[in-house]
Amino acid sequence: MSNPSIKWTIEQLEIKRTNLAEELKKTELDLDDLKKPHANRRLVFSVYLFSAWKNEGEKDIEFEKRGTLKDAVVAACEQFKRINNRTDVQGSISIGIICPNGSRIPLSNEEASEALKRYKQ
Repeated sequence: MSNPSIKWTIEQLEIKRTNLAEELKKTELDLDDLKKPHANRRLVFSVYLFSAWKNEGEKDIEFEKRGTLKDAVVAACEQFKRINNRTDVQGSISIGIICPNGSRIPLSNEEASEALKRYKQ
């Protein structure tokens, strides 16, 4: 293999294969962990609230909480209101689950919006 382009491409593909193998191993560990009893107690939710009034000086927040989705959304909304000196939450939300081995799985936009809607009720 005297062609440098092919040699470089092979090296890049080998790096990619190694990274994918590591990611697959983490995914399998996360699956095993999540199938155990009481796995929901170990879940960490990452909640992002994006203010509808950011251009007026309000701040977006990122909040992580171990426990239930409801607990995470409530705590994030309370922090959002406190930081922005508000009595309500006006904005959009994005939620992810941080698995025990570090994988991050986003909830669908619909699920996240429903969680925020439930909080507002």
